[in-house]
Amino acid sequence: MNEEEDISEPNFRFVEAFDNFSSFPKAAGFIEDWIRTKKNNSTDFTNDFPALLERGKNIRAILMHLRTDAITGRSKLITNDEGFPLHPEVKNVHQLIYTKELFGSEDDYVFYFTINLLEHCCIRPEVPLIVIRIAWNHLK
Repeated sequence: MNEEEDISEPNFRFVEAFDNFSSFPKAAGFIEDWIRTKKNNSTDFTNDFPALLERGKNIRAILMHLRTDAITGRSKLITNDEGFPLHPEVKNVHQLIYTKELFGSEDDYVFYFTINLLEHCCIRPEVPLIVIRIAWNHLK
């Protein structure tokens, strides 16, 4: 890589907004609003989407670790009937799109997260085609 190349950082305000979404339609609506109404550049999704996936993978890894510790008895976390931790910091996190389904592997998690987001972006006519193409490219 030469020094003249411009390396863009992901917009963390965009990425952190996904911490609060409980459904993929809401997330797709946010993407549409972010680009159309708030006039953010849709090509920035090239940097934002990988950061979004990384955040989801990190949250998944933490929850999988907490779940494993709770099941093996190494943790002092209180769990519900399904084994989900009831720690105050992660109490409602299982209602969010990042963690509704953790899947057996990280690859499955990334695939299903991406395909669900892609599906809901495709049915929204105002989501720019480049956003859909960027998400599609991550499925390959």
